[in-house]
Amino acid sequence: MEEQMETLSASLVVIRSLKRFRDRYLLYNTNPIQIDSNQSPKFAEEDLSFLDRLPVDVQFAILSLLPPEDICRLGATSRYWRAMVRDPLLWKYFLLRDMPHWPSIDHVTMPQLEALASPLCRDDLQLEERVEGEDHVSKHDYMAEYMKGHPACRQKWAFPRPPYDVVTSFLHALLPSSEPRYTMFGPGIEQLDVSMCRVNDKLFTSDETDPSGCRMFSPNPQVQEVCQAVSGFIYVANAEPGKGEGEVEAAKIRSMLSPAWGSTSRPLLVLSCVSRERPGEEEEGGGEANVASRGTPTGARCRTPSVEMAQRLRLPQLPNPWMVQDTVAESLSGLLDGISWLLQYSGLRV
Repeated sequence: MEEQMETLSASLVVIRSLKRFRDRYLLYNTNPIQIDSNQSPKFAEEDLSFLDRLPVDVQFAILSLLPPEDICRLGATSRYWRAMVRDPLLWKYFLLRDMPHWPSIDHVTMPQLEALASPLCRDDLQLEERVEGEDHVSKHDYMAEYMKGHPACRQKWAFPRPPYDVVTSFLHALLPSSEPRYTMFGPGIEQLDVSMCRVNDKLFTSDETDPSGCRMFSPNPQVQEVCQAVSGFIYVANAEPGKGEGEVEAAKIRSMLSPAWGSTSRPLLVLSCVSRERPGEEEEGGGEANVASRGTPTGARCRTPSVEMAQRLRLPQLPNPWMVQDTVAESLSGLLDGISWLLQYSGLRV
Protein backbone atom coordinates (compact mmCIF):
# COMPACT_ATOMS: atom_id res chain seq x y z
CA MET A 1 0.00 0.00 0.00
CA GLU A 2 2.81 2.39 0.89
CA GLU A 3 4.56 1.67 -2.42
CA GLN A 4 1.33 2.39 -4.33
CA MET A 5 0.95 5.72 -2.52
CA GLU A 6 4.53 6.70 -3.41
CA THR A 7 3.92 5.81 -7.06
CA LEU A 8 0.70 7.84 -7.11
CA SER A 9 2.43 10.83 -5.51
CA ALA A 10 5.26 10.68 -8.07
CA SER A 11 2.73 10.45 -10.90
CA LEU A 12 0.94 13.58 -9.67
CA VAL A 13 4.22 15.51 -9.57
CA VAL A 14 5.01 14.55 -13.18
CA ILE A 15 1.46 15.38 -14.34
CA ARG A 16 1.63 18.79 -12.66
CA SER A 17 4.96 19.49 -14.35
CA LEU A 18 3.67 18.41 -17.77
CA LYS A 19 0.51 20.49 -17.38
CA ARG A 20 2.48 23.60 -16.51
CA PHE A 21 4.72 23.08 -19.53
CA ARG A 22 1.77 22.43 -21.83
CA ASP A 23 0.09 25.69 -20.80
CA ARG A 24 3.28 27.65 -21.37
CA TYR A 25 3.94 25.96 -24.71
CA LEU A 26 0.45 26.62 -26.06
CA LEU A 27 0.55 30.20 -24.82
CA TYR A 28 3.70 30.94 -26.81
CA ASN A 29 2.98 28.81 -29.90
CA THR A 30 -0.76 29.16 -30.61
CA ASN A 31 -3.38 31.92 -30.71
CA PRO A 32 -5.27 32.16 -27.41
CA ILE A 33 -8.89 33.24 -27.76
CA GLN A 34 -9.63 33.59 -24.08
CA ILE A 35 -7.38 33.97 -21.05
CA ASP A 36 -8.74 33.89 -17.51
CA SER A 37 -6.42 34.36 -14.56
CA ASN A 38 -8.21 31.56 -12.73
CA GLN A 39 -8.22 29.09 -15.64
CA SER A 40 -5.81 27.62 -18.15
CA PRO A 41 -5.65 29.48 -21.49
CA LYS A 42 -8.16 28.39 -24.16
CA PHE A 43 -7.15 27.96 -27.76
CA ALA A 44 -8.75 27.61 -31.15
CA GLU A 45 -9.57 24.00 -32.02
CA GLU A 46 -7.76 24.14 -35.35
CA ASP A 47 -4.48 24.86 -33.53
CA LEU A 48 -4.61 21.55 -31.66
CA SER A 49 -4.45 17.95 -32.82
CA PHE A 50 -6.50 15.17 -31.25
CA LEU A 51 -3.63 14.07 -29.00
CA ASP A 52 -2.88 17.67 -28.04
CA ARG A 53 -6.45 18.16 -26.86
CA LEU A 54 -6.36 15.20 -24.49
CA PRO A 55 -6.08 16.03 -20.78
CA VAL A 56 -2.52 15.96 -19.52
CA ASP A 57 -3.20 13.08 -17.14
CA VAL A 58 -4.44 11.01 -20.11
CA GLN A 59 -1.34 11.95 -22.12
CA PHE A 60 0.82 10.87 -19.19
CA ALA A 61 -1.08 7.58 -18.91
CA ILE A 62 -0.43 6.92 -22.60
CA LEU A 63 3.28 7.69 -22.25
CA SER A 64 3.59 5.45 -19.19
CA LEU A 65 2.24 2.47 -21.16
CA LEU A 66 4.44 2.87 -24.23
CA PRO A 67 7.81 1.13 -24.69
CA PRO A 68 10.72 3.60 -24.84
CA GLU A 69 11.24 3.29 -28.61
CA ASP A 70 7.58 4.24 -29.24
CA ILE A 71 7.90 7.24 -26.93
CA CYS A 72 10.81 8.43 -29.08
CA ARG A 73 8.74 7.91 -32.25
CA LEU A 74 5.93 9.95 -30.71
CA GLY A 75 8.42 12.72 -30.04
CA ALA A 76 9.21 12.85 -33.76
CA THR A 77 5.62 13.73 -34.71
CA SER A 78 5.63 17.42 -33.67
CA ARG A 79 7.55 20.09 -31.81
CA TYR A 80 5.09 19.85 -28.94
CA TRP A 81 5.57 16.11 -28.44
CA ARG A 82 9.31 16.40 -28.97
CA ALA A 83 9.52 18.78 -26.02
CA MET A 84 7.01 16.76 -23.98
CA VAL A 85 8.80 13.42 -24.26
CA ARG A 86 12.13 15.04 -23.37
CA ASP A 87 10.78 16.17 -20.02
CA PRO A 88 13.49 15.24 -17.47
CA LEU A 89 10.98 14.55 -14.69
CA LEU A 90 9.14 12.10 -16.93
CA TRP A 91 12.28 10.02 -17.50
CA LYS A 92 13.36 10.23 -13.89
CA TYR A 93 9.94 8.81 -13.01
CA PHE A 94 10.45 5.99 -15.53
CA LEU A 95 13.89 5.25 -14.07
CA LEU A 96 12.59 5.04 -10.50
CA ARG A 97 9.67 2.89 -11.64
CA ASP A 98 11.51 0.45 -13.92
CA MET A 99 15.04 0.08 -12.52
CA PRO A 100 14.01 -2.50 -9.87
CA HIS A 101 12.71 -4.71 -12.69
CA TRP A 102 15.80 -4.73 -14.93
CA PRO A 103 17.25 -8.27 -15.07
CA SER A 104 20.84 -7.11 -15.64
CA ILE A 105 23.15 -4.12 -15.40
CA ASP A 106 26.84 -3.60 -16.14
CA HIS A 107 29.68 -1.11 -15.81
CA VAL A 108 28.59 0.73 -18.97
CA THR A 109 24.84 0.96 -18.33
CA MET A 110 24.78 1.56 -14.55
CA PRO A 111 22.67 4.69 -13.85
CA GLN A 112 23.97 7.51 -11.67
CA LEU A 113 22.05 6.69 -8.52
CA GLU A 114 23.17 9.90 -6.81
CA ALA A 115 21.12 11.87 -9.34
CA LEU A 116 18.02 9.87 -8.42
CA ALA A 117 18.30 10.41 -4.67
CA SER A 118 16.41 13.72 -4.58
CA PRO A 119 12.59 13.50 -4.61
CA LEU A 120 10.67 14.36 -7.76
CA CYS A 121 8.90 17.27 -6.09
CA ARG A 122 12.25 19.03 -5.57
CA ASP A 123 13.30 18.55 -9.19
CA ASP A 124 9.93 19.91 -10.29
CA LEU A 125 11.26 23.42 -9.65
CA GLN A 126 13.72 23.04 -12.54
CA LEU A 127 10.88 23.26 -15.07
CA GLU A 128 9.34 26.53 -13.90
CA GLU A 129 11.04 28.66 -16.56
CA ARG A 130 11.03 26.11 -19.36
CA VAL A 131 9.61 27.08 -22.78
CA GLU A 132 9.53 25.14 -26.01
CA GLY A 133 12.68 25.33 -28.06
CA GLU A 134 15.00 25.77 -25.10
CA ASP A 135 17.29 23.03 -23.84
CA HIS A 136 16.27 21.61 -20.52
CA VAL A 137 18.32 23.02 -17.67
CA SER A 138 19.26 19.78 -15.94
CA LYS A 139 22.52 18.41 -14.64
CA HIS A 140 21.51 14.89 -15.63
CA ASP A 141 20.05 13.53 -18.84
CA TYR A 142 17.56 11.05 -17.37
CA MET A 143 16.32 10.09 -20.82
CA ALA A 144 19.83 9.03 -21.86
CA GLU A 145 20.30 7.20 -18.56
CA TYR A 146 17.09 5.26 -19.14
CA MET A 147 17.87 4.39 -22.75
CA LYS A 148 21.38 3.32 -21.79
CA GLY A 149 20.23 0.97 -19.04
CA HIS A 150 16.91 -0.46 -20.26
CA PRO A 151 17.53 -4.08 -21.41
CA ALA A 152 15.30 -3.81 -24.50
CA CYS A 153 17.08 -0.63 -25.62
CA ARG A 154 20.49 -2.22 -25.12
CA GLN A 155 19.56 -5.09 -27.43
CA LYS A 156 17.79 -3.07 -30.13
CA TRP A 157 20.13 -0.10 -30.28
CA ALA A 158 23.49 -1.83 -29.82
CA PHE A 159 26.11 -0.36 -32.13
CA PRO A 160 27.13 -2.70 -34.98
CA ARG A 161 30.68 -3.99 -35.02
CA PRO A 162 32.93 -1.92 -37.31
CA PRO A 163 34.45 -3.72 -40.31
CA TYR A 164 37.98 -3.61 -38.90
CA ASP A 165 36.74 -5.33 -35.73
CA VAL A 166 35.30 -8.18 -37.80
CA VAL A 167 38.59 -8.59 -39.69
CA THR A 168 40.61 -8.48 -36.47
CA SER A 169 38.35 -11.08 -34.88
CA PHE A 170 38.78 -13.37 -37.92
CA LEU A 171 42.59 -13.08 -37.81
CA HIS A 172 42.62 -13.82 -34.09
CA ALA A 173 40.55 -16.94 -34.75
CA LEU A 174 43.34 -18.26 -36.98
CA LEU A 175 45.84 -18.13 -34.14
CA PRO A 176 45.97 -20.93 -31.55
CA SER A 177 44.88 -19.75 -28.14
CA SER A 178 44.25 -21.32 -24.77
CA GLU A 179 40.70 -21.78 -23.55
CA PRO A 180 39.51 -19.18 -21.03
CA ARG A 181 39.45 -20.18 -17.39
CA TYR A 182 37.30 -18.69 -14.66
CA THR A 183 37.05 -18.96 -10.92
CA MET A 184 33.69 -19.01 -9.13
CA PHE A 185 33.16 -17.93 -5.55
CA GLY A 186 30.56 -16.21 -3.38
CA PRO A 187 28.02 -16.96 -0.64
CA GLY A 188 25.18 -17.71 -3.05
CA ILE A 189 26.88 -20.96 -4.06
CA GLU A 190 25.98 -22.67 -0.78
CA GLN A 191 23.56 -20.39 1.06
CA LEU A 192 20.66 -20.97 -1.32
CA ASP A 193 18.21 -23.83 -0.82
CA VAL A 194 19.20 -25.04 -4.28
CA SER A 195 23.01 -25.04 -4.17
CA MET A 196 24.86 -24.67 -7.47
CA CYS A 197 27.91 -26.58 -6.17
CA ARG A 198 29.97 -27.22 -3.05
CA VAL A 199 33.19 -25.33 -2.39
CA ASN A 200 35.71 -24.84 0.37
CA ASP A 201 34.73 -21.74 2.34
CA LYS A 202 38.30 -21.20 3.65
CA LEU A 203 39.32 -18.99 0.75
CA PHE A 204 40.28 -15.86 2.67
CA THR A 205 42.16 -14.72 5.73
CA SER A 206 41.18 -11.57 7.61
CA ASP A 207 43.57 -10.12 10.15
CA GLU A 208 43.40 -6.38 9.46
CA THR A 209 40.95 -3.52 9.10
CA ASP A 210 41.08 -0.46 6.87
CA PRO A 211 41.10 3.14 8.22
CA SER A 212 37.28 3.15 8.26
CA GLY A 213 37.16 0.05 10.46
CA CYS A 214 36.01 -2.40 7.78
CA ARG A 215 37.58 -5.84 7.63
CA MET A 216 40.23 -6.48 5.00
CA PHE A 217 40.57 -9.89 3.35
CA SER A 218 43.41 -11.62 1.55
CA PRO A 219 43.09 -14.76 -0.58
CA ASN A 220 44.97 -17.83 0.62
CA PRO A 221 48.20 -18.63 -1.28
CA GLN A 222 46.52 -21.36 -3.35
CA VAL A 223 43.71 -18.97 -4.24
CA GLN A 224 46.21 -16.30 -5.22
CA GLU A 225 47.72 -18.70 -7.74
CA VAL A 226 44.26 -19.32 -9.18
CA CYS A 227 43.57 -15.57 -9.42
CA GLN A 228 46.78 -15.12 -11.43
CA ALA A 229 45.86 -17.86 -13.91
CA VAL A 230 42.20 -17.13 -14.70
CA SER A 231 40.67 -15.03 -17.48
CA GLY A 232 37.79 -13.73 -15.38
CA PHE A 233 35.70 -14.15 -12.25
CA ILE A 234 32.19 -15.35 -11.42
CA TYR A 235 30.70 -14.20 -8.13
CA VAL A 236 27.49 -15.91 -6.97
CA ALA A 237 25.51 -13.51 -4.78
CA ASN A 238 22.49 -14.37 -2.66
CA ALA A 239 19.72 -12.14 -4.02
CA GLU A 240 16.95 -13.37 -1.73
CA PRO A 241 15.45 -10.52 0.33
CA GLY A 242 17.29 -9.70 3.54
CA LYS A 243 20.37 -11.74 2.65
CA GLY A 244 23.94 -10.65 2.06
CA GLU A 245 26.64 -8.68 3.86
CA GLY A 246 27.50 -5.75 1.64
CA GLU A 247 30.78 -4.58 3.19
CA VAL A 248 32.19 -8.09 3.69
CA GLU A 249 31.22 -9.22 0.19
CA ALA A 250 32.64 -6.09 -1.41
CA ALA A 251 35.92 -6.52 0.48
CA LYS A 252 36.26 -10.14 -0.67
CA ILE A 253 35.59 -9.19 -4.28
CA ARG A 254 38.23 -6.44 -4.13
CA SER A 255 40.77 -8.87 -2.70
CA MET A 256 40.17 -11.41 -5.50
CA LEU A 257 40.35 -8.76 -8.25
CA SER A 258 43.39 -7.01 -6.82
CA PRO A 259 45.81 -5.72 -9.49
CA ALA A 260 48.50 -7.69 -7.64
CA TRP A 261 47.09 -10.90 -9.13
CA GLY A 262 46.63 -9.76 -12.71
CA SER A 263 45.19 -7.28 -15.18
CA THR A 264 42.23 -5.10 -14.25
CA SER A 265 40.75 -5.77 -17.69
CA ARG A 266 39.57 -9.21 -16.58
CA PRO A 267 35.77 -9.24 -16.30
CA LEU A 268 33.63 -9.99 -13.25
CA LEU A 269 30.22 -11.64 -13.72
CA VAL A 270 27.91 -11.43 -10.70
CA LEU A 271 25.15 -14.03 -10.75
CA SER A 272 22.43 -12.51 -8.58
CA CYS A 273 20.75 -15.76 -7.54
CA VAL A 274 17.52 -16.83 -5.92
CA SER A 275 16.74 -20.49 -5.25
CA ARG A 276 13.66 -20.93 -7.38
CA GLU A 277 10.91 -19.11 -9.20
CA ARG A 278 7.61 -18.54 -7.43
CA PRO A 279 4.57 -20.48 -8.66
CA GLY A 280 2.68 -18.49 -11.29
CA GLU A 281 5.56 -16.15 -12.13
CA GLU A 282 5.37 -17.04 -15.81
CA GLU A 283 1.88 -15.59 -15.91
CA GLU A 284 3.08 -12.44 -14.17
CA GLY A 285 5.99 -11.95 -16.53
CA GLY A 286 4.02 -12.78 -19.69
CA GLY A 287 2.65 -10.34 -22.19
CA GLU A 288 4.70 -8.89 -25.01
CA ALA A 289 3.59 -5.33 -24.29
CA ASN A 290 4.52 -5.58 -20.62
CA VAL A 291 7.95 -7.03 -21.33
CA ALA A 292 8.66 -4.50 -24.06
CA SER A 293 7.67 -1.47 -22.03
CA ARG A 294 8.95 -2.43 -18.61
CA GLY A 295 11.64 -5.05 -19.16
CA THR A 296 10.24 -6.89 -16.14
CA PRO A 297 12.08 -10.10 -15.36
CA THR A 298 10.40 -13.07 -13.78
CA GLY A 299 10.38 -12.81 -10.02
CA ALA A 300 11.79 -9.27 -9.86
CA ARG A 301 9.83 -8.37 -6.73
CA CYS A 302 11.04 -11.38 -4.69
CA ARG A 303 14.74 -10.66 -5.22
CA THR A 304 17.27 -7.89 -4.73
CA PRO A 305 17.18 -5.79 -7.94
CA SER A 306 20.28 -5.94 -10.12
CA VAL A 307 20.98 -2.20 -9.71
CA GLU A 308 20.74 -2.50 -5.93
CA MET A 309 23.00 -5.56 -5.98
CA ALA A 310 25.65 -3.63 -7.93
CA GLN A 311 25.48 -0.86 -5.35
CA ARG A 312 25.61 -3.31 -2.43
CA LEU A 313 28.77 -4.95 -3.76
CA ARG A 314 30.40 -1.57 -4.56
CA LEU A 315 30.87 -2.64 -8.16
CA PRO A 316 30.96 0.90 -9.65
CA GLN A 317 34.20 1.44 -7.67
CA LEU A 318 35.98 -1.45 -9.42
CA PRO A 319 38.37 -0.79 -12.34
CA ASN A 320 37.35 -4.12 -13.92
CA PRO A 321 34.44 -4.52 -16.34
CA TRP A 322 31.51 -6.10 -14.50
CA MET A 323 27.93 -7.25 -14.98
CA VAL A 324 25.11 -8.27 -12.64
CA GLN A 325 22.75 -10.87 -14.09
CA ASP A 326 19.56 -12.10 -12.38
CA THR A 327 19.68 -15.91 -12.15
CA VAL A 328 17.51 -18.70 -10.76
CA ALA A 329 19.56 -21.56 -9.27
CA GLU A 330 16.93 -24.25 -9.81
CA SER A 331 16.33 -23.59 -13.53
CA LEU A 332 19.60 -21.69 -14.29
CA SER A 333 17.45 -19.00 -15.91
CA GLY A 334 19.58 -16.03 -16.94
CA LEU A 335 22.85 -17.96 -16.73
CA LEU A 336 23.45 -18.13 -20.49
CA ASP A 337 23.05 -14.34 -20.86
CA GLY A 338 25.68 -13.81 -18.18
CA ILE A 339 28.09 -16.35 -19.66
CA SER A 340 27.73 -14.77 -23.11
CA TRP A 341 28.70 -11.39 -21.66
CA LEU A 342 31.63 -12.95 -19.78
CA LEU A 343 33.01 -14.64 -22.88
CA GLN A 344 32.65 -11.45 -24.90
CA TYR A 345 34.64 -9.42 -22.39
CA SER A 346 37.23 -12.18 -22.23
CA GLY A 347 37.98 -11.54 -25.90
CA LEU A 348 35.88 -14.36 -27.37
CA ARG A 349 33.12 -13.87 -29.93
CA VAL A 350 29.85 -15.70 -29.27
